[in-house]
Amino acid sequence: YLIVLYFQNVMGYSPLQAGLRALPLTLTQALIAANAGRLDRMLGARTKMTAGMLLLAAGLFGLAQIQATTSYNAIWPFQVLLGVGMGLVMPAVAAAGMAAVDAEQSGVASGVINASRQVGGALGIAVLGSIAATITRTDWQQQISHLPPATHAKAAQLTALVVGGQGTPIAAAAGRPAELAALAAFVDGARGA
Repeated sequence: YLIVLYFQNVMGYSPLQAGLRALPLTLTQALIAANAGRLDRMLGARTKMTAGMLLLAAGLFGLAQIQATTSYNAIWPFQVLLGVGMGLVMPAVAAAGMAAVDAEQSGVASGVINASRQVGGALGIAVLGSIAATITRTDWQQQISHLPPATHAKAAQLTALVVGGQGTPIAAAAGRPAELAALAAFVDGARGA
C-alpha cells in the first residue's frame, strides 16, 4: 500500500506505471507460490517458513531505507525479496494449518486460514497506515519550522495532503520548498511503518 503511494505521489508515476512497478513483488510471489509443493518436498515447511520470514525481513529492512530521491532501481530488488518471502511463507503456513486438522474439518480450517489472512491484511494496512500518518504528521510539524516564515501558516493547513504524499497540490499552495519538505515527511512516515 505505502510503496504504491510512494510510486505515485513521490516518484510521480501514473497508477498504471505504479502498478507495473509493483510487479516484481507480485510476479515473484506468484512464481514461488506456484512451485510451493515442489519446494516443500525439497526443503520442508519449517525451512520454507524460516527462509521466507528472513527474506521478508530483509526486504522490509531495505524498503525502510528509501528516501524521497531513491530510484526505482534501488527499490525493485527489495520487492523481489518480499515476493520470494511471501511465496515461501504463505503456502507453507496454509499447508501446516491444513495438516493440523482432521480431513472432515478441512473446509473449516481453509476458511479460517483465508479469513485470518484477509483480516490480518486489512488490520495490517490500518495499523501501518496509522503509524505512517503519525510519523508523517510529527515530521511535517518539524519540517514547517525550516520553511520560509511566509509559508508557515499555509504549510500548517496542508497536513492532510502531506499524510497522503500529495506533493503537487502542496507545491501549488505553498511552493516547491514546502513540496520537498512534505514529500520528505511522507517518506519518513512510510519508512517508519
